[in-house]
Amino acid sequence: MIYALKKFGFQHIDAIDIIPECCNFVKERLGVNVSCMDVFQFFNQNDKKYDVIVAFDVLEHFSKNEIVLLMTSIFESLNNKGVFIMRSPNAGSPIGLYIRYSGFTHEIAFTSLSINELFRVIGFKRIYCVPEPELSSNIIKVLIKRMVRKFVGRLLSLDSNFINSANIIGIGIKSDEE
Repeated sequence: MIYALKKFGFQHIDAIDIIPECCNFVKERLGVNVSCMDVFQFFNQNDKKYDVIVAFDVLEHFSKNEIVLLMTSIFESLNNKGVFIMRSPNAGSPIGLYIRYSGFTHEIAFTSLSINELFRVIGFKRIYCVPEPELSSNIIKVLIKRMVRKFVGRLLSLDSNFINSANIIGIGIKSDEE
């Protein structure tokens, strides 16, 4: 993600990670400022405001109480009209549940309902949930997956938009003022 942001011309990028090897890689290979520390420590020490904060594959590693604390810190660190984007295992999908339980450090998975509930409690004004995009150039494969997804979704009373998505993406916008 950082590589893509740099490729598109974004220059003011900060990163946080607790794993020194990851921090060194990002610093050396991508030339990005990395805070190599616990995310709670970062937000306690940092008073910067951001237009966008992204947490891919992060929230599922915390308890529910920690998620609320972290989300509060994220919300407070956003500028007015700031955007938060998260990706986490999709509990509304058998594939997502496999992802949730495939990592011993995973504590939780999300659905569009749980993301909406969490984001509203934190104070986000506009909330969107989308399945992780399918990346396939084979149109036949995509059409068959869509048909199976609709059938399985109806059969299991699950949202057919999310049934094949291993991960769910949640987007929260701090203020709806124009």
